[in-house]
Formats: sequence, C-alpha cells, structure tokens
Amino acid sequence: MKGASEDAARNAQEPNPDGIEGIPGRAAHPTGPRSRASPGRAGRWRERASPRTGSVRIPLAAGLLAILVTVLLPSAGAIPPSEGPATDDGPVYLNVSATGQLAFAPDQLNVPSGSTVHLAVTQLADFNHTFTLSSVANFTIPTTDTPAQLYAFFQAHPPIVNLSLGDVVGHVTVATFTAPPPGTYEFVCTIPTHFQGGMHGVLVSGSAATGSSSSPIPTVDFAVIVVVVVAVAAVVLLVRRRSHAPPPSATPPKTEEKNG
Repeated sequence: MKGASEDAARNAQEPNPDGIEGIPGRAAHPTGPRSRASPGRAGRWRERASPRTGSVRIPLAAGLLAILVTVLLPSAGAIPPSEGPATDDGPVYLNVSATGQLAFAPDQLNVPSGSTVHLAVTQLADFNHTFTLSSVANFTIPTTDTPAQLYAFFQAHPPIVNLSLGDVVGHVTVATFTAPPPGTYEFVCTIPTHFQGGMHGVLVSGSAATGSSSSPIPTVDFAVIVVVVVAVAAVVLLVRRRSHAPPPSATPPKTEEKNG
C-alpha cells in the first residue's frame, strides 16, 4: 500500500506533455513548457518528412516522356523529300497551259539537271502563242525589249525549245528535250507584245532534291502516335494520383525523459 501511494503521488506530480485531461496521474499543463514531442513540433517534423511532389514527380514525368520519344520515334518510317518530277530515275513530264490572258500556267517549272523532259503545252486561247525556252542560264530578258530585240536575242542564242501553239483552243503541242545544266532559264511567248504583256516564266534546273532537303524527312506512323499519347496519359494519371495521396505516417522522434 505504501508503494502504491508513492507511485500515485509521483504520477500526480509528473507533467502531462500532451495536455490530455482525464488520465489518472497525468495532469494537463496548458501553460507549461512543451516537450520535444509536443504536437506543434511533431506536426512540423511530419511536414518536413512528407515528399514534395512539385520538385520530384514533374522531373520524373519529363524523364519518362523523353525516354518514350527517344525509343519510339526511330521506329517511324521515312518518306522521300519530294514526290514531284525531280528524280534521276526516269523521265520528267511537264504540263503547261497558254492562256488568253497572256500568261503561262504554271509560270515556274522544276526539273533535275540532265533528265529527259517530256513537255506538253495546251493552247487555251483562240490566237497563236509560242513556248520559247531560253538557253542562257540565270539571265532575265528585260520586258522593255521590243519584239525586234527579242527576236535578235533568240537569233544570237538559239532556244532549247521553240513551239508554235497555233490558234485552236485545246490543242496540245509536245516536245522532248534534255534538261540543261543547273540554273534558271526563262521561257517566253515571242508573239509581238505578248512577252511585254507578261507572258513569260522560268524553268529551274537542278539536282533531284531541288526545292527540298536532300535527307529523308522523318514521319511518325499513326500507331506510334497512339502509343505515345497513351503513355503520356498514363504518366500524367500516375503523377496526379500520387500528388493527391495522403503523406506517409511519420513517427515523431523519441524524447528522452530526464529523471529529476
């Protein structure tokens, strides 16, 4: 009995660090000093122990996306740089129209140098036109030249192609020639006043990659796009779920009681 009374007295004097009332021998001390295991200190400790999603999970998601792009994109196919007439494997076919508005359509043609060119010119006017291709590279005939000067120019520099289209609407005149060395060559209509009225254009002769890059252009297959989209969605969903998950429970640090 004496030992029990001493224990009860000692418990009555022992401070209650948690401030919980109703426990025998644990008196509340709301105004007393907080121990190291007080709720405020433990709460701050748990906050420091919780993961920071903004600084950890976002770089993780970015890294996963980079890996997906690196692995999946090389599996995509490739397409040639151009599907136009600029190829060295066969002949080139060009179609041009001569209109009643004193114009060629189109007014720019592209061919690979040295290729065999099959040209078809359709007459859309009811009066005569010509299709005359200059043999002088990178030279623009001044539109201020008179018909006599234009005639003298082609006398001095015989044209690569010189077609008379006639005056029948819908008539097609054809010619076959070898594309000249790389450069820009002007074609005109030599009927008086037609060239001066704007009836001219250019033929650009160059390599097979004229107007585009010589390296293949990568293209992403539809299946690859679907896989990438699904993977991105999965990563985003995972990050969102983890960011909303409650922080792991933390045990406050143990405190040492001093005997006094």
